[in-house]
Amino acid sequence: MQLGWLAPTTQGAMVDDYISTSFFAAQHAVGVFAIGFQPSGTLFNEPMFAGLEAVTGGSAGAGSTAVLFSGVSSDLAASPTVF
Repeated sequence: MQLGWLAPTTQGAMVDDYISTSFFAAQHAVGVFAIGFQPSGTLFNEPMFAGLEAVTGGSAGAGSTAVLFSGVSSDLAASPTVF
């Protein structure tokens, strides 16, 4: 992948800002990600890919107690670092 192959944005060159993993009850996980390839003329070539994997769980199941967000940690409240 080369920098010139990626779409320019106001925040710099990006393939995509999306990465995901979804879990299914049938003990499978699907990971989704983007890759930038050489453009075709003036069109960017940034397809999404997915991979299916069998997964197994541990002995501790998920509980029914809700997780509540109580605010921003002081560590996270600082200004983000710009690269």
